[in-house]
This record gives sequence, structure tokens and C-alpha cells, in this order.
Amino acid sequence: MAEVTVTKLMENQIYMFSVVVKDETSQTQHQVTLNKADYQRLTNGDVKPEHLIKKAFEYLLDQEPKEKILPKFDFTRIGLYFPNFHNDIKKRMEDRK
Repeated sequence: MAEVTVTKLMENQIYMFSVVVKDETSQTQHQVTLNKADYQRLTNGDVKPEHLIKKAFEYLLDQEPKEKILPKFDFTRIGLYFPNFHNDIKKRMEDRK
């Protein structure tokens, strides 16, 4: 299982994160942006934005190897590649405790 480390780099109207995905053989680094309105819509502010990003990466890692995840992208683009993402991420957020 890969270890996902999320670090918030910037917070304005848009959050920016650095994400490192590391397993026993290698690691990848990614930069992800997240609009505050999307964050509020998905979480109602109940969890930290870093937690949402981590859950999104756990979802992505269930779909594909870490090396296939884009190095730089906006959170909303995940749904373009994986149509069930938004429903699945809401379920995963319910398991936040």
C-alpha cells in the first residue's frame, strides 16, 4: 500500500497542495489545486482540505498506478477521467472518522 503525504502550499480562493505518493520501490510528486467552493460543496467544511485530497489520491490509487497520476492537475479534473469519482469520494468522506 502506498503512503500519501499531503502538504498545503497555498490558501486563497484556491488551495494548492503538494502530494507525495511513496511505496516500497519509488515515489511520485504531484501538485493539486482545489477551489474553495468545491471543497465546501463536498465537505461542508467538516474535514480539513488535506483530508479530501488524501482521500482523492486513495481513490486514484485504486484506479491506476501512482506513475499514471498526472503530475499537476485541478481536483475537478478527476471526474473527467473517472465519471464515478464524485459519488465515490462522498462515500469515502463519510468514512472520515
